[in-house]
Amino acid sequence: MQLPSDNHLSTLRARFHALLDPDYGVSETDSMFFILCDEYLNKKRSEVILDHSLRLSESELLKFHYALKDLIRHRPLQYILGKAPFAGFDFFVEEGVLIPRPETEELVHHIIAENASRENIKILDIGTGSGCIAISLQRLLPDSEVHAIDISEKALQIAQKNQQQLLSNVHFHQGDILAASTQFPDNYFDVIVSNPPYIAIAEKESMHPNVLNFEPAEALFVSDNDALLFYKIIENKAAGWMKEKGQLWLEINEHLGTETLQLFHNQKWSESVIINDFQGKERMIRVRKA
Repeated sequence: MQLPSDNHLSTLRARFHALLDPDYGVSETDSMFFILCDEYLNKKRSEVILDHSLRLSESELLKFHYALKDLIRHRPLQYILGKAPFAGFDFFVEEGVLIPRPETEELVHHIIAENASRENIKILDIGTGSGCIAISLQRLLPDSEVHAIDISEKALQIAQKNQQQLLSNVHFHQGDILAASTQFPDNYFDVIVSNPPYIAIAEKESMHPNVLNFEPAEALFVSDNDALLFYKIIENKAAGWMKEKGQLWLEINEHLGTETLQLFHNQKWSESVIINDFQGKERMIRVRKA
């Protein structure tokens, strides 16, 4: 793919639309283009739209050129930029770690709203990935002790990098939540949170290539035969690790809200509710230990 001979930004925007609209649509293409303008040129959307005469240097044009090539092959914009916004922070991300999602940010805000006035709160994040949940909670609930666990060494390296950049104080642990050997102290945590794998293999065909081809499958997918595997394990282990009246917050598959909630209809739990996300989808549950 050759660089355009015309170095006007308006020409470059038209090129983005010509090449990306068939896959992304007009609105998403514009959104990505303006994000790149902010990142590469330090120019906001309104400046780009109003300044029709703006020209790019060759080095600036090259940055857009390489980003466009990546977007054509469906590489996520967050991986191109090496960062993703979450809860007011910019998290470093790259292949090997799940890109933080808006509904996960919503989950964090629910936890903060319910626990903002508490002191010495102890929190565990299961399957931390980039560390976005654990680090955000520790920063926004500064009087907290936060632990986070993940099976992936690569993910934990990225989480540690985010910890250093964002000046948080999370205790990271490597381990497999499905393994019997993975344990934490009994009656220790006030809050446990997790965004575990919950997408059935059968749902792959409806997903965009930028997720399927780049984001880590082990953080996304579970067997069609046991879609609630991680929730069953978490339900069993969390009940022991949590204090009385402790809160368990989980992101869930929007199609399995009722089935997931039923796992907590037993004597270990006193309360269980489904929470809708900003789109009205059943994407979270909160349960309380009896």
